[in-house]
Amino acid sequence: MDDWLRSRFTPEQHRLVGGMPLVAMPLSVEVESAGVGRAWVPDDVIAGWAHMNFDARRKVDQSDASMIALLIRQGWTWDDIAFLLGFEEEREAQEWYADLAVRLWKAPLRRPRLVFGD
Repeated sequence: MDDWLRSRFTPEQHRLVGGMPLVAMPLSVEVESAGVGRAWVPDDVIAGWAHMNFDARRKVDQSDASMIALLIRQGWTWDDIAFLLGFEEEREAQEWYADLAVRLWKAPLRRPRLVFGD
């Protein structure tokens, strides 16, 4: 993936975003980079990107779940948790937390796949 990203950016652009592929990939496919136009992305790069997205989402979900569990243990109300998370109502935060638990439980069963065909 890094070689492909290098081909999409000038050396200065790559220095700025190359170490952050989850930032660099959307930039590289949505805008003209290094004067080469919109991207056609090879299958192996797409597969790597999908796996990075899955892994990053899983880590953020685990972090959020751990943080909310801590807040509950420390006596935060659902109203306070909702405010922290940007929800209007505590019910929304509770539903989001329940959905988060389901995603974490199901995540090992779902991995990104890419079918390579002729």
